[in-house]
Amino acid sequence: MKCMNCGSAFETPYCGHCGQESASGKVTIGELKRTALRAFSLERGWLHTIVDLSVRPSAMIREYLDGKRVVYIGPVRYAVTICSVYIAFALLLPAIPVAGDPTLQANIQQAMETYTRHFFLPLLMLTAPFYALLSWGLFRKSGLTYAEHVTMQFYVFGQAILFWAPFEAVGRCFPGSYLALIMVGLIGYMLYTTWVLRGVCARGLWSAIGGGLLIQLIGFVFVQLILIVVVFALVVAQTIRAGGSPG
Repeated sequence: MKCMNCGSAFETPYCGHCGQESASGKVTIGELKRTALRAFSLERGWLHTIVDLSVRPSAMIREYLDGKRVVYIGPVRYAVTICSVYIAFALLLPAIPVAGDPTLQANIQQAMETYTRHFFLPLLMLTAPFYALLSWGLFRKSGLTYAEHVTMQFYVFGQAILFWAPFEAVGRCFPGSYLALIMVGLIGYMLYTTWVLRGVCARGLWSAIGGGLLIQLIGFVFVQLILIVVVFALVVAQTIRAGGSPG
């Protein structure tokens, strides 16, 4: 049998060269059903990855780093896909509540929405390697390479966005509770990061807590600086376009 993907000859249900399943070359209902079920399978695919990152993240990431990769969605794909879905979801929600002068408030809200739509995903791609650099520097004795820390951070980011979405949705629908819910989401993210660090690269609980707090503090400042610069530039551009001044 000849593989329809890479052209290699094989006799097994899957190509030994590229791993593609044997197929006639035409898409069938049966094939669509199999691929859909595989995506939501508890044995492999999206559901399996989400569940393991929710209930046993350290063990799952360790397994991936040790070579057990076919059953899991790759870290970059996982983070990018969930982030893209989050952005599309956020566009359906009410605007982010901002207090202050009505005119400036409107400009900031528009800038925040533009930031969320166009800049959040690139920011994620920039900060994951940065967070990985921090964790690699703090936990060098774990023996993990920088690339392995990048893998861990992409999984953490993807899962953090998954946990963050409900708080963001409720906060936008109930503006009075927005800041409180965002703080709850941040605390949950910090606890999750500490949980992962404790099982993947930290030597003890206090090492994970201290290292996690330091990473989050430096990373948070880095992200907020980028956010402030981008939103300020967007507000200035909108104000100039409207014929006013940023002050």
